Amino acid sequence: MVPQYFENGDGARPYRHKQIGHLLDLLRDNGIQDQQSLREWIGGRSVIKHNDAEFQVVTAQDLGLDEENRWYPPEFKIREVIVDCEEVLLQNSSNIIIRDCAFLGSLIIGNKTGRPLSLSLDTVVVGDRLIVYGNDFTVSPASLTDVRSPLLRFDNFQCDDLHLSGCAFASTQLTRLTCDVLSVAYNQLGTLEVTDGKFKSVRFPPGQVDLPSLLHRPKSWTWLRRGSAAFRPFSIPPRRSFDEAADEISRGEAVRRLAETLNFLQEHSEDRFSRRDAAELKYLRARAESPGHLSTVLIFLTGALVKPIRVVGLAAATIILFAFAYLYGELKYDGKNVETVLEALYFSGLTFTTIGYGDITPMGFARFLAVLEGLLGIVLSSAFVVSLVRRHIE
Repeated sequence: MVPQYFENGDGARPYRHKQIGHLLDLLRDNGIQDQQSLREWIGGRSVIKHNDAEFQVVTAQDLGLDEENRWYPPEFKIREVIVDCEEVLLQNSSNIIIRDCAFLGSLIIGNKTGRPLSLSLDTVVVGDRLIVYGNDFTVSPASLTDVRSPLLRFDNFQCDDLHLSGCAFASTQLTRLTCDVLSVAYNQLGTLEVTDGKFKSVRFPPGQVDLPSLLHRPKSWTWLRRGSAAFRPFSIPPRRSFDEAADEISRGEAVRRLAETLNFLQEHSEDRFSRRDAAELKYLRARAESPGHLSTVLIFLTGALVKPIRVVGLAAATIILFAFAYLYGELKYDGKNVETVLEALYFSGLTFTTIGYGDITPMGFARFLAVLEGLLGIVLSSAFVVSLVRRHIE
């Protein structure tokens, strides 16, 4: 029973409410955690229907693998298939397309044909290892989307375009790769090893790697545990997590498009010749790339350090707020308490600018306020100088 590949628009297949992702629904809806629980749930069936999808369950014999689990035909194209064997080794296929499939063992891809390899995996779960290796052969293009495995290893090949998106790997190893374009976005890579690589263009947004693990200091609270033994590729998070991830990807793409547009205007449009317009472009780009609400507020208040007037306004607001705070504290002038707003403003301004004539002395908790305001004064004064340089000199 060799599995048949079909396209989304195949008329022999009934209409579906979605085209991809049926495997994740099957694993999640049935509470499958690992290979063994999947085997038990299959229960010897060769065909499994789940919602509007129909999965074939195949073995090494069904695929026609030899004693070393090798596949010989020039194409390996499967869709909605669960492969129950220890290993599938593809060395003679120059066109590999896998959609909505699960491999209970390992998937190892090589190339002995001498022809470029076209590789596309979308919504694939590999229980043990996913390895693509070679001897300086060419992969063009290579795309992995929503792929899960304890180990991903790319070793010793050339690629025009290599894309990883929405994947989850406990360990990721990129060794001796030569890529014109490497795009690694919205993945959870766990540990990462990159050695002897040559990349002309790289897109690698933050938050995909557990940075402490690079120093062998894993975080115990991370859902993607260090090491393949603890990471369960068949255990699919709740649908809400996927919806949130999809929303995050959508927002990330929108931010990237806006940032590239602003970069284009900043580098190529005549707006860059206007100090005001150039500063506005820098400010908008900082707002667009802000990672959170707190940073957005800071960018707004400081004008992304390209609008000096905002830093001046922030400094003035700081002086006024601390002046009123000092009235609730205790300031001494010639042994008497300071009680007027003007005198408090005078002391606040001297403290902010770190001049400090010494005619007014803070007492009690007002001393801590004075220290804090002096630090803020140093920071905001430096920020004002930086904003002037970025607006008028850069």
